[in-house]
Amino acid sequence: MAFKKKTLSVKILRGINLIAMDDHHLLSEDSSDPYCEVWEETNSGEKRKILRTPVQPKTLNPIWGGPLSTCNVSERSTITIRLFDFDELKYDDPMGVVTFRPYELLAESEKKGYPNVWVPVKTVDSDQNDDAGMLEMRVLRPPTEHRNHELGQSMKTLLSPGPKLGNMKKEKLENLFIASNTPVICHVYDVSNDERIGRINAITKLTGMGGIFHAAIEVYGREYSFGGSKEPGVTGVFACPPRKCPMHTYRESFFLGDCDLSYETVESILDKMRSEWFATSYDVLRKNCAFFSQEFAIELGVGSIPKFVYSLANTGAFLQEKLSKDEDIEFLKNKEAGPTTPQIIWDKPLSKEHNTDSIREIHLLAEEIQNNTLDHIMAVRVQRAFRSSMILNPSMKGRGNNAQSIRASAGNIEISLEGELGT
Repeated sequence: MAFKKKTLSVKILRGINLIAMDDHHLLSEDSSDPYCEVWEETNSGEKRKILRTPVQPKTLNPIWGGPLSTCNVSERSTITIRLFDFDELKYDDPMGVVTFRPYELLAESEKKGYPNVWVPVKTVDSDQNDDAGMLEMRVLRPPTEHRNHELGQSMKTLLSPGPKLGNMKKEKLENLFIASNTPVICHVYDVSNDERIGRINAITKLTGMGGIFHAAIEVYGREYSFGGSKEPGVTGVFACPPRKCPMHTYRESFFLGDCDLSYETVESILDKMRSEWFATSYDVLRKNCAFFSQEFAIELGVGSIPKFVYSLANTGAFLQEKLSKDEDIEFLKNKEAGPTTPQIIWDKPLSKEHNTDSIREIHLLAEEIQNNTLDHIMAVRVQRAFRSSMILNPSMKGRGNNAQSIRASAGNIEISLEGELGT
């Protein structure tokens, strides 16, 4: 029997807490090199493999997303996702399995009003069938209409391919962007308008250490990011015109891919994140704008942002944790278990050849500038917006260079910065 016409799109976004298949070594922890195979089965029992995702090396919390983790399936078929640990020297070890009917997963997400669904991974041992982590997936109906997008001359110069698009030539990247239904862009800034940060970033990025960056995600013509404030109960998620955040110096942009989501669906993702990313939870090393942008990109379905944006913060968090315990600088030789929060920590710690004293000096400077800048400006602006929204019409706009539009959303405040902000 032939397969029915494909009507739904299945995208694998990420996994968490998967089984470790590789034993740890001196400077590494237990890990795996996971990838997924997607198999489709008709009601008559006919089976075929329709997708194999890229291998995600040395992680139990892989991030997929993007076009290479997406496939079309029949609505009434049965889908089986088999997880394997890739091994260059021997056969690939099975890590777990997920089985579902696409229309059932779609109905679940539509009922919740949220596109992404977490499903448990089961061990392949039928006698035990224990949990072996979780997969986040998305099942969508194909879009009813398609929208092409223009790419301005300035963006042609500044735009680079994101991690899930590989080393793509400029012309192909531009054509892919133009043909996208809902393009997603990561904008990267040098933190603050302090020229010292630009000099630091020029050095640390070249050495592979990352840098002190601000990151934001553009979708549907708005740029979203995350900042800190001491005001309780207020979201740290804010919006501004693309590439025009007045608190930082714009640097470059990365096209992450096409999330192929409606405006309403993107808003549902933002509403959920506004309630999870409160301004008081901001941490310059562990929960900053780069980690928000990473999480937003994953939830949109386009995978990761470039690692250099958050790698220095990861290193700083790692060093801070180790140094606070008065451990010797040579701690990498006797490294214990790593971080346990995959939503925030993605990279491995810094290699031992880097200069730790220099990194500590950089982070002290970064924390001083970023905390002072974000806490002061975000606190003032968010509080002002909140007070105004209690009195004025939320759609009401100010006048002059400091014009703001304020929109209440799900009990939180989103600030749209439309001009240069004063003090």
